[in-house]
Amino acid sequence: MKRYLERVIRLFMDNDYSLKTVNDFHRWLSKEDNVEEKNEVLKDEWGKISVVRNSNTNTAFNNLLDKLGVEAKEDKARHIRFRTWKYVAAAAIFSCVISTVATKFILDMNKPEMAMTECYVPYRETKEVILPDGSKANLNSGSYILYRNGFEGDTRDIYLVGEAVFDVAKNKKKPFIVHSGEVSVTALGTKFNVKAYPEDDVLLVTLLEGKIEVGCEGIKEYFLEPGQQLKHNKLTHEIEIKNVDENFVTAWQRGEVVLYKASLKEISTALEKKYGVEFRSFGENKFAQDLFSFTFKENATIEEVLEIIRIVVGNFDYRLKNNVCYIYWKKDK
Repeated sequence: MKRYLERVIRLFMDNDYSLKTVNDFHRWLSKEDNVEEKNEVLKDEWGKISVVRNSNTNTAFNNLLDKLGVEAKEDKARHIRFRTWKYVAAAAIFSCVISTVATKFILDMNKPEMAMTECYVPYRETKEVILPDGSKANLNSGSYILYRNGFEGDTRDIYLVGEAVFDVAKNKKKPFIVHSGEVSVTALGTKFNVKAYPEDDVLLVTLLEGKIEVGCEGIKEYFLEPGQQLKHNKLTHEIEIKNVDENFVTAWQRGEVVLYKASLKEISTALEKKYGVEFRSFGENKFAQDLFSFTFKENATIEEVLEIIRIVVGNFDYRLKNNVCYIYWKKDK
């Protein structure tokens, strides 16, 4: 859970969001679920940007507050720049820990408070979630969604980390919007797949039925037809739209692993989600840039999968122990 919370918080901190989304994030952060893990992740984030505790310490802390979207406020009486949670922040500076208690203070200033629902699907599992409007979200392993109870407001907003197929109930007066990083997908009544794992360099949106509008980085909009896929490169910000085989895209719903022209990194990431194993590599991997295609059926065991990959790729041995797969690359003779 901590590992996944790191992804959620990092996704939020690496992008700019509207005030509404910032408030939603604060409400999620303040929920009593997984409080210890959330505090640990926030402490780690503070540690990454913290400097030696001197005159620059406040600056470092303020940088983190900016990332969390806390509004700046000037205290004229003392000529000291505080934040809306100034009393909590003072304690946090000394301990280098941002407690979720701080967000409680923020919520008290953002009434009315709207409850949030979150759903996390661990590795080796998939799950169908019925949303408040009757829409369905089928979540792949290692995925997470967050949304307001009852979809209050003018839009039906979903925040996604991971991969999901959305089957959207029609409501022309209340658009259904999926947010993930710099990309948002808007639909009135349709079915589409979004693959947005934080560790992936690309984000994929595939339309299965109907029509959708894909917004990228808040300024560009693209409209897809059924069978089309939008590929957003998170590193170069390049956009590519192409036709794809829908059966490949939704293979995970059938329990299959379909990999087409995938790197070994992408293959290991897919297997981690499917089988709940962690890969650790030793030695020089000379095939890191090569691409491979595999299809594994639902009932294939991790041992069978690894043996097939070893035969195709070659030049490595492996050992499975306690849900960890150790890869040993062989040296050239």
